[in-house]
Amino acid sequence: AVLAATAGLTLLNGVVAWLVLPGRAGSAPAEDTAEAGPDRWGPLLRAVAFFGVIDLFANLLWAAMEPLVPLYLDRAYEDPTGRAAWVLGIGMLVFAAANPLLARLSHRWRLPHMAGPGLALLGLSCIALSGVVVLAIGLLAMVLFMIGQAYIYLIARNGIQQYGGGSGRAWGIFGMFSDAGLVLGPVIALFLFEAFGTGAFPILGLVSVLAAATLSTAVKARRPRLRPRQREASVAQPLQ
Repeated sequence: AVLAATAGLTLLNGVVAWLVLPGRAGSAPAEDTAEAGPDRWGPLLRAVAFFGVIDLFANLLWAAMEPLVPLYLDRAYEDPTGRAAWVLGIGMLVFAAANPLLARLSHRWRLPHMAGPGLALLGLSCIALSGVVVLAIGLLAMVLFMIGQAYIYLIARNGIQQYGGGSGRAWGIFGMFSDAGLVLGPVIALFLFEAFGTGAFPILGLVSVLAAATLSTAVKARRPRLRPRQREASVAQPLQ
């Protein structure tokens, strides 16, 4: 029943998008055509890879967190279903609420180098999630984790729009990176849990903090060659 309802809502969402989004009749400007030259591929791929890898890592942590929470609780409670539902459910509510709130931040909070603090917040919240067996700790850690997820979500997608031109090609390659994290996350989570037990969350947290430090250092040292890509006026105007 749940899957059937989800499929129905997804279909409804697709139909509504088809009806209301511009360019659905095939008259949309061919924004990708202007970027087909080989000299355009370098900057595009560099920007997409930069933000794609950031989103891949954030999605990996998210996909790893979802099975780890019930696995942790299963070691402490005979029936962890209720507690896991509270923790994961509150997390999704926080993510849904944080997205529109964080979207109101000024542009300087969306710059590429801010991904470092976002990953650090994810890492610290992962370490805190190792105490998820205590409901209060688990809920607080999940709130921080989902705020970090929403922040990375904002930075990565704003980066693709600003530095990758927001073209279909850029979003397609970016989506390939992002979805890879959702595939790898559960596999890595189960491997860590089987190998290290309740050390899985601290390991993910430490790796995330190290990734944040590495990213921040790289951005400061090299100032990645990411420049805003200007799209054609006919395309940019509707987006504004």
